[in-house]
Amino acid sequence: MARSNGGNILLTKEQDKAIRTSIESYSTLKKNDPMKKCIDEALKFFTNSPVHQKVFNEVLSNPKGNRVMFCMDNFVSEPNYYIVRREIIWRIAMVCYAMKIFKL
Repeated sequence: MARSNGGNILLTKEQDKAIRTSIESYSTLKKNDPMKKCIDEALKFFTNSPVHQKVFNEVLSNPKGNRVMFCMDNFVSEPNYYIVRREIIWRIAMVCYAMKIFKL
């Protein structure tokens, strides 16, 4: 599988899309869904980071989430928002690799 463009050496485009889709539909995933388990495990890493938790809960997994309003309300710059979002996605990806959902 070819890695995605844009300097992302960790994920293929399909893997990145699978993670983003799972995050967006997080509230509808069943308890025993492997991607839900990966997301939950990855979020444990961010328990001491309220910004990561807020980005996930208020924007990424919330269909009505608004990135711009979130940044304004929480005094987060948009570039910083994208860094936090990418950190969450990469952490989920690492868990997916560890649980053998993704393969190199």
